[in-house]
Amino acid sequence: MILHGGKELTEDLQAVLRDVLVDPRLFDGAKRDRMMGYNLERMITILAKRNLIDLQFARGLIKQLLTICTPIRAEVFHEISGPVRDSLKAIIAKYPREVWTSISKLLMENDPLIRHRVVSLISSEHDDYLGPGFLYAIPADLYLDWARKDITSRASIVMKWLPITVKTEDGALSWHPTLQSFVLEFGEEGAVLAALSSRLHPRSWWGSLATHLEPQVKLLESWATHPHQKVRRWARDRINWIKTEARM
Repeated sequence: MILHGGKELTEDLQAVLRDVLVDPRLFDGAKRDRMMGYNLERMITILAKRNLIDLQFARGLIKQLLTICTPIRAEVFHEISGPVRDSLKAIIAKYPREVWTSISKLLMENDPLIRHRVVSLISSEHDDYLGPGFLYAIPADLYLDWARKDITSRASIVMKWLPITVKTEDGALSWHPTLQSFVLEFGEEGAVLAALSSRLHPRSWWGSLATHLEPQVKLLESWATHPHQKVRRWARDRINWIKTEARM
């Protein structure tokens, strides 16, 4: 309420917000407080827009936000994962390396549930399944170097947030240049192509699935002469699968 109408943050209020936002108890009441996520994202966005998040505070916020992926916060993950994602978006604009350092460590956690929650957090959003996840905002070298160190295990994970397509002026789909480049380097890895199949499939839809899949046929046909044989074969198989779905 104090901030309503774009009022300035006093130094005292800034200090209160900084303490509250990194307090380990912050999410204790998230299950009961339906406004927790909204208020969290709003406060962090305000601080970011006003350039009031320094490096040390950013690290504390990132650590706090990612606790929702750990077992102790399992019950609130689905309650506030959206606002946490939006909060990380606000921070990543200025501190991409710090966000990536923390997330990449969690992606290699031994606990499969932690990895699952992190992947869910960084994946493209439900209503834009062919678009990028928020990690696409980080410098590409950070995640490419990470993937190159263990292509078999890591390259397919990167597919979770890469942009897949762009629309041409006539409304048709074309491969996003970043995706093209990534597949050229990592397309021989079967898990990468499996992850691409998953990204091409709508997460929810109205009416016939075929109406969503058929526009992808020309897109896939453009890879009939792809340099990688595995990619060419994958594209043919995907076209055949779509045509089968279209007849159902």
